[in-house]
Amino acid sequence: MLFRSRFWSLSRRLLPVVAPLCLTCAATVFLLGRGAPGWALSLLASVLVIYGLMGLARIRLRVPVKAEAKLSPAIGVASGFISGLVGVPVVPVLPYLQALDMKPEELMQALGIVLCSAALKVAVAMTGAGAIDLSQASLSIGAIVPALAGMALGQASRRKLSVRSEEHTSELQSRQYLVCRL
Repeated sequence: MLFRSRFWSLSRRLLPVVAPLCLTCAATVFLLGRGAPGWALSLLASVLVIYGLMGLARIRLRVPVKAEAKLSPAIGVASGFISGLVGVPVVPVLPYLQALDMKPEELMQALGIVLCSAALKVAVAMTGAGAIDLSQASLSIGAIVPALAGMALGQASRRKLSVRSEEHTSELQSRQYLVCRL
């Protein structure tokens, strides 16, 4: 992931999403302290159901290049709020990234950049708020190493897939990740 030439340019492109996501996540965790309100999981479940239905209906959103600069911070704030509430940093950032019309390899790398950044911020924010202890946070942060190894294996596998099967695989992997997080 880090050694590909697109990593740094993609990281700069995603900064308007990642920075507000991390800041809003930290603020949400700080304001809520140790517990999310009762409606937080209902909100997440509703968003995931809508996202799942969009996938089943094969609805593909598109974000024009001109709109990306204006939408990215808003998507980052919304995703940061939801991840601060429930610890899941993928909604609505995942559908947004899919709507940016990236090449499949760019999309996978973008997902890795955003999800790793967000997962680190969630762990740090929750540790700071006392919601999890340092040993639990260390386990979460340590899980990034095998995740990066998996991403490298995934990149090697994706190079052998056709674009059509890769898009379908990408959607399935995204949904599997969401189900595992719940």
